[in-house]
Amino acid sequence: MSHYYSLIFSFFMLLMAPVAAEWGSDIMSIDAVKHWEMDDRVVHVRGTIIELIGTEGFRMRDDTGELKVHYTNHELRDFPFHTGERVEVRGRIEREHRHHGWDLEATAVKLHDDATIGYY
Repeated sequence: MSHYYSLIFSFFMLLMAPVAAEWGSDIMSIDAVKHWEMDDRVVHVRGTIIELIGTEGFRMRDDTGELKVHYTNHELRDFPFHTGERVEVRGRIEREHRHHGWDLEATAVKLHDDATIGYY
C-alpha cells in the first residue's frame, strides 16, 4: 500500500514541477514592466501591496517603482487582499488599457504562503 502512495506522490510531483517552476522563475522589476514596449505579454512581478482600489485592483511597489494591477477574474475580485501584503502577480501587459490607468491585467496572484488566487 505504501508503494501505491509513493507512486501517486511521485506522479503528482512530476505534474506539478513545471507549474511551480514557472512561478518566480522570470520575475521582472516593476520599472521594466512599465517601460517594456511589448504588448500582450505575460509577466511576473513581485512586490508589496500599497493601496487597494476597491474591487478592481491594487497598487503595488517593489524597489524600482509602483504599478496598478487590475483584476481580470472573480477569484481575484472576491479575495480579501490587504495593504502590506507581499505578493507575486502573473498577468498581461496590455497597452490599450493604459488609458484606463492600469499597468498590468492580473490573472493570478501568489501569496507569501504559496497559495495561488486566480488561474494560471
